[in-house]
Amino acid sequence: MLNYLTQIFRNKSRWQAPLVPWGASDKAFNIVLIAFMTLLGFSFVYGLKSDTASLSDSTHSIWRLTITAGLVYGILLTVAFVLGPFKHREHTSKFGFGSGPLAYGNGETNGFLFQLRMILVALFALLLINVLWTLLIHTLAWDLLPSPEYPFMDNTSGFLYLSVTGFLVIILGPFAEEVFFRGYILSGLAHKLGTAGSLIMSSVIFGFAHMTLSLVVPTFLMGLVLGLLYLRTKSVLSCTVAHGIQNGMAFLALVLVGSS
Repeated sequence: MLNYLTQIFRNKSRWQAPLVPWGASDKAFNIVLIAFMTLLGFSFVYGLKSDTASLSDSTHSIWRLTITAGLVYGILLTVAFVLGPFKHREHTSKFGFGSGPLAYGNGETNGFLFQLRMILVALFALLLINVLWTLLIHTLAWDLLPSPEYPFMDNTSGFLYLSVTGFLVIILGPFAEEVFFRGYILSGLAHKLGTAGSLIMSSVIFGFAHMTLSLVVPTFLMGLVLGLLYLRTKSVLSCTVAHGIQNGMAFLALVLVGSS
């Protein structure tokens, strides 16, 4: 395992951000970035002032929260596609729906197996981050970082709501977030900040996009892992799979806790 990880990180050229026509010189990209970060700032401050620990007040608010999440994901995808490849008349493969030849290591003949191995490595790192962060919060008893209480953590959530939420959390959410944060933001920032800078900045934005104080640090670290996966595989689909599996396991755990 250690030898394989060493081989993965050996060739720095394979970790370069993919070249895309949108970036720091694109006015639309800059406007989106500034507007998005401003909105995140206001939302984060508002979240700190309000009671974000409980998100379930009524059936009406539960469905409103779900519909809002769906709309947000739709907006992320629309912005990424319209101002990304569509605006610059590029194929959507620029987002990494697949992987380029620079993604593979020496002797790699099967792209699927390469992608699978990288997904498993990333998934292990994501799970490790979740476990260590949870243990840290409970060990230090950080009352200032309460875990958010989601609507599906109680026994009142019906099958339809769980199904819709599961689709958003496991499929649509990861796909929209990976296309926007990795395919659009990370690759776009690389023009100005370089690969390392764009990786860190996109991960910071990804962390604050989750708005809850207790989630900023772990999601920032998750953003780093998913960003590295994107840089190595040149595939946003690999990131979506790893992200979706991680979300799926967390979603299942919360549902089981709520039903017990």
